Formats: sequence, C-alpha cells, structure tokens
Amino acid sequence: ARTPEELQAAFKAAEKRRLSLDTKRNKASSRTHAFYRFHVALPMSAPDAREVSVMSSGACVELVDLAGSESNKDSLFHDKSRVDGSAKINFSLMALNDCIRKTAQGA
Repeated sequence: ARTPEELQAAFKAAEKRRLSLDTKRNKASSRTHAFYRFHVALPMSAPDAREVSVMSSGACVELVDLAGSESNKDSLFHDKSRVDGSAKINFSLMALNDCIRKTAQGA
C-alpha cells in the first residue's frame, strides 16, 4: 500500500474473508487466523521525477491474529462440523507454536 487509505482498504478486504462464530464464551469468536506481513520500503529519488521508486529497507513487520482455541469441554454441545473446525484450529495453533519455537532456537 502506498497510502494510509490503501492500507485501510486492504485490512477491510481481509476482514471480510475472516469467519467468526458465536461460542459459549464469546459472541464473536474468530475461527480463522490472519497473518499480515509488511515490508518496509524507503522512497528513492528516480531519474524521471514522474515515477515513484522505492528501495527495500530489509525491515519486515509481521502481525498475527489467531483464531480462538476451545477446550474439549467447551465443545461438548457442538455439531460434528464445529468440533472438526475446533480440532483444526487447535492443530494449527500447535503447528504455529512449533514454528515460533524453532525460529527462536535459530533453526
């Protein structure tokens, strides 16, 4: 995004693709993960003043909004589809935890 308005529009478009459902604990529990990655770029003077040029600074900012996890007792009264969805969310949270741990260990 080159402007704050473009960035806001991108966030709104991503938000529309996320799924939230009512749970016993939360009225709107997110059922999907969201990952945002921003590569920071610096403006560069271009030979042709009509064109905007950028150069990567090498900096990257990552934001993660995780789906809510549920304990087994919270899902006692869910239908099969909801139970399967909760299992997938919990599995992906464990996988993400492994990735973060390995990254912290320098793998």
